[in-house]
Amino acid sequence: MEDMGDILPGAIGCALLGRLFFRPLLLEAAVWLLLPLFVKECKKARRRRRRDQVQKEVMEILQGLAASVQVGYALENAWVEAYKGLEGLYGSKSVTGKTFRRMIEGMRQNIPMTQLMEEAAKELENEDFSVFTEIVGFAKRSGGNFVEIIRQTVEQMQEKMDVEREITTMVAQKKLELWIMRITPPAILLYLRLASPEYMEPLYAEAAGAAVMAVLLMGYLVAWWLGERILNICV
Repeated sequence: MEDMGDILPGAIGCALLGRLFFRPLLLEAAVWLLLPLFVKECKKARRRRRRDQVQKEVMEILQGLAASVQVGYALENAWVEAYKGLEGLYGSKSVTGKTFRRMIEGMRQNIPMTQLMEEAAKELENEDFSVFTEIVGFAKRSGGNFVEIIRQTVEQMQEKMDVEREITTMVAQKKLELWIMRITPPAILLYLRLASPEYMEPLYAEAAGAAVMAVLLMGYLVAWWLGERILNICV
């Protein structure tokens, strides 16, 4: 289903661009050679959305964990309480729920907490959770102020997330402007085709016109790609 969700938008994009920029069926069909690129970009976007959701849920459960440890819960019990809070917020829509449920089941089978966290870190592929796992393991081995170490670690991660949220807010307006810029060229082209078909005829009926349209299409796709890279800011 995920693959179909990536292929369908790409197929629609190829069909629309081919129909909009070219008239001969052969040239329209040539646009479908771009489908793998569209699918690749769709997969990247889906992975980014999942990564962002995992980050949000990881911070939710770590904040709950820190709060529970501070009021006197043991690490294992604090994790169960934190998971209940996460489940209450996201329910079945949680992308981390399955991983964290396995951790709780492992704890009931007396598997060491640090081992379960390491396995979860590999599955989630989340940098903050991996760092937190290493710090918890070190704290348990060294016997330091376990509660304070967890509190400070979660606070630092929250500060980092706050910075990311600020950047996302600042970039949101630019992303809206980018989408308007992406829509405008095809919209203008469609308007001219419908309003003045005789004016646009040379671009579709002659070989030179087809070459011009091909160059314009490539320029449009390069601009799309550059815009995506410029606004894809990682902290």
